[in-house]
Order: sequence, then C-alpha cells, then structure tokens
Amino acid sequence: MQADGWKTATTTEALETGPVPAPHAAFTASRRTGPARHFFAGIGVWCILLAIAGFVPSFQAYFAGEFHIPPIVHVHAAIMMGWLVLYTAQAGLATRGNLRRHRRMGWLATGLAAAVWISMGVATVTALQQYAPDEAPFLVKPLLIQLGTMAVFPMFFIGAVLARRQAGWHKRLMALATFVLVQAALDRMHWLPDLGLPGFWETGLRGYVLLLLPLFAFDLSTLRRIHPATLIGAGLIIAMHGVVSFYWADDGWNQLARHVWMWLR
Repeated sequence: MQADGWKTATTTEALETGPVPAPHAAFTASRRTGPARHFFAGIGVWCILLAIAGFVPSFQAYFAGEFHIPPIVHVHAAIMMGWLVLYTAQAGLATRGNLRRHRRMGWLATGLAAAVWISMGVATVTALQQYAPDEAPFLVKPLLIQLGTMAVFPMFFIGAVLARRQAGWHKRLMALATFVLVQAALDRMHWLPDLGLPGFWETGLRGYVLLLLPLFAFDLSTLRRIHPATLIGAGLIIAMHGVVSFYWADDGWNQLARHVWMWLR
C-alpha cells in the first residue's frame, strides 16, 4: 500500500511540475486524486456564484430605476460572465480528460481574454464620462482597482498560455487570472462584516479568504506543499493590493485622476 501511494504521489507531482506527456496519462493521474480532481471546475462554479452574489444588488437597483447603466457596461458584464463560464467549462473538460477539445477551445479563451481586457478599459472610460469629478468623487478609488486588475490579469493569462504544457502551472495561473476578475464582485459585498481595515485591505481580504485560501488548501492537500505558481500569483495579487492601498487616499493620485477624468470628458 505504501508503494502504491508513493507511486501515485510521484505521478501527481510530475504532472503538476512538468509537461503532460499524453492526454491519457493526465486523465489516469487525475482519477487517482479522487474528489480533488474536480477542484478547478468547482472553483469556476464558486467564482460564478460570487459574481452573482456581488452584482445582483446592483442590477436590482438598476431595474428599480435607481441609476442608469450604459449599454456598453451590459456588454462588459456579459463578456466577464462569459469568461467565468468558459473557464469553468475548460476546467471541466480537463477534469474529464478531454484535452483535445480543451486545447481547441483555448483559442476561444485567448480571444475572450482580449475582449475582457478591452471591455474593462471601455467600461471604465464610459463610467467616468457619465459624471463630472465633483458629481461622483467616489469613482476615483475604484479606478485604482480597475487599473490594477488590468495590469495583473494579462500577466496571469499570458503566463498560463506560455505554461500550457505544464499542467500545474497552467491551471493555477488560469485560476488566478479568474480570481482577479471576481474582485469587482467582492468589492460590492457590503453586506459582509466590516473588519475596519484601512484602505483597500478590507475588500482585498475577502479575496484572500474566499479565493486564495482554497487554492492554498488544495495545494497542501494534494502536493503537501504550496505550488510555486500559487505563491507567485498570491504575492502578485497582494502586491497589487498594496499599491492600491498606498494610493487609496493619496492627494497626488486624486489630483492626477481628476485631471485624466476631465480630459476623458
């Protein structure tokens, strides 16, 4: 029994850190991990639920006529939800060992990733054009978060594409790219307990607990260590949050944002 367990752990470790030799090999190893093989598909479903929980109140207010949402923002929302659905479907295909279709759909993911990034920028500019800085000064801080997300998301996605032959790196970097997109939903969960943390750390902590912590737990349960992709990705996200928090109440940033805002109008 110990020899069989060691062989399973060794196979799993090889697939996590090195290139996948063949679709059947990946499928066989994934079956040995038991329920853990469903983790990344499950985390996709979890991200969809978080997005719904975060944005439903905003759409309820919109349908009640409390504020206006420009059509381009609806397009942006559809693209973002499309990403979450595609990520979940791709993870499901890999779980079932259907790597051929998974790779074919990778081209769709590449196009959708570009659409996600472009729509974030367009939706941000559109939101700023709806108001003057004095009418909605609260938008200055979310602009910081949006810029941070637009900087980090392509890093994770491009890294995942470059590491597509290394299963452990690829699936974790794709998950991390998805995590940063869900941050916008977490920011809107005002019904969660307020811990009184300064700057952006209040909503940043939600992402650490609801998204990063499960990934760390998965690594420890399957590898008995934290995968390098998880460590690097978590460090990058926390560093981005640190930059956002540093400039959260900075007068220089606020003045610069207002000047850019007026120029966009």
